[in-house]
Amino acid sequence: MPSRGFTLIELLVVMTIGAILVAAAIPSLSWWIATSRAGNATNTMVGAFELARSEAIRRNTVVSVCRTLDPNAAEAAIACSNAAGGGYAVGDWASGWVMFEKRGAGAAGTYENGVDFILQRQQPVGNANWRLVMAGNLVGAAVAYDRFGTAASSVGTFSVDYRDPASATLTGATRCVVVAAVTGRITVNRPTAGAC
Repeated sequence: MPSRGFTLIELLVVMTIGAILVAAAIPSLSWWIATSRAGNATNTMVGAFELARSEAIRRNTVVSVCRTLDPNAAEAAIACSNAAGGGYAVGDWASGWVMFEKRGAGAAGTYENGVDFILQRQQPVGNANWRLVMAGNLVGAAVAYDRFGTAASSVGTFSVDYRDPASATLTGATRCVVVAAVTGRITVNRPTAGAC
């Protein structure tokens, strides 16, 4: 008479092999998640800058993308800021940003309530132990493009990474987004020697 089912030994062998395979896959899965999140965030940031550049040309005016601590604020309360706050470090664009058309006479990259027109809002990524860190080294809090599509404000480099924000060390998943001076051209690179 043929037996039905598994013996206890067979079941334990299969469970042991399964546990070994899962333990081997977890580091690869973690790496894939970090790389995917950093890549997606990089694409979102580059897309925002490219959209601002094309909108500046199309609208024949200055269009800015500025970091803010509360991208969901009412228009009267929006403020471009590079300051720390809300669990985000100084210059960490993971706090969110707004894109706006400059209609007032103020400096490029500064939002004027009731005058400038908001085109897009980028939500914050949330602050947790492990999250996206989008650290920029801009002098100001905005990247702005003039009607010719060239840089109209401060430019610099952003390191987009998925890591513990308490650590300053870049991981292998990091992407470097570079906004070129004068032309405003966007390039994406990998870090060299642990820095963007």
